[in-house]
Amino acid sequence: MSEPVVTVKQGQIKGHIRQTFDGENFYEFLGIPYAKPPIGSLRFKAPQPPECWTGVRDGTKEGNFAYCLDYFSGKICGSEDCLFLNVFIKQLPQSGCTLKPVMVYIHGGGFIGGSSALSLTGPKLILNEDVVLVTLNYRLGALGFLCIDDTSLDVPGNAGLKDQTMALRWVKENISYFNGDPNNVTIFGVSAGGAAVQFQILSPSAKGLFHKAIMQSGSALNPWAWGQKNSVELANLLKPGIKTEKEALEILVNAPVADLYSASIKITDNLLDSSKRRPFGPVVEKPNPTAFLTDNPIDILTSGSFSQVPLIQDSSTGAHHGAELTLLFDTQIIQLTDECIQASKKFVKMWSNFAKNGIPSTDDIKWDPVTNPEELVYLDISENSQMKKNPFSRNVQFWNEVLRTTPYDKASFNS
Repeated sequence: MSEPVVTVKQGQIKGHIRQTFDGENFYEFLGIPYAKPPIGSLRFKAPQPPECWTGVRDGTKEGNFAYCLDYFSGKICGSEDCLFLNVFIKQLPQSGCTLKPVMVYIHGGGFIGGSSALSLTGPKLILNEDVVLVTLNYRLGALGFLCIDDTSLDVPGNAGLKDQTMALRWVKENISYFNGDPNNVTIFGVSAGGAAVQFQILSPSAKGLFHKAIMQSGSALNPWAWGQKNSVELANLLKPGIKTEKEALEILVNAPVADLYSASIKITDNLLDSSKRRPFGPVVEKPNPTAFLTDNPIDILTSGSFSQVPLIQDSSTGAHHGAELTLLFDTQIIQLTDECIQASKKFVKMWSNFAKNGIPSTDDIKWDPVTNPEELVYLDISENSQMKKNPFSRNVQFWNEVLRTTPYDKASFNS
């Protein structure tokens, strides 16, 4: 069978045929650019729309990952030119075909690491279901989250989150060419990816680009999901004596990426407290033309001025952080047993059903939604999954009392 070719707004792209664990064919299109390369004068800036290409682009090889430390090999890998996404489909486009629900995965890694590498986010499990899967890379660390207060310098922060929004905009404009339904898009992510999902929910710039969301093991309200403003400190590690943000930006824009990364590691070692915010991460921006988030998230949530879409949030007891990843994606890190594959099919079925119709139930598992804030119902996922009420009720009562009697410093989000 010849390699498939799909035409998107930017040009033609050639894909590759693979098989699920059940032996069914699916098609993958890798390394699709969803924005201009954020290099040179575009370093630290908001992403720009992708350029068109001529000829047929090779989509059988993965695009670059973001420049970062690979947690598993211990080596620095990736590139500044990293704004690529991957699309996986079960059926090639044809006239009259029913459009499929789309699931867009945002990887975790603390906003300083991680990627959408096939070795970490292989599609063989999810593609057992009839959905379109999209995975993406976005800028990390200082390259993705450097923030400068001086609005005239046009580096307000959150470039990595804006990358994600740009990818969602590409999906809206192009996914129908892959049989995907641009009006039925579910975003989901784990850890920092889960926090990123909530940031997209909070941001007015992402409104209308997705229709359901799944936050796994991460929230935008976690202290570790927030960064700091330290451009001058970072620049001084490269050239001592820097006093202003303008001087700092000139140094940081022109520094070799390896030197910039080494300096960011040093500032991370100096400032990072795992219980508090990170040196580089999401921030509340000053109002600006490319703003992603300009209001305190607590105020946004209490006002209700966010994307109010069907949502799954998780909480785990007895399972390690990110344990569900091996049930969603085939990885080269863990070899799945036949028993795990069967458990995965149930888990994937719930997630894909939620993407299809907003109801994460299956033939043998009924998952009821929360309808009363005073009576939280949840699904206890186990060998014999069942609905339960009011998880951790004593803990919730304790923290409600703490929050009621303790002033909350909303200004801390802006520091």
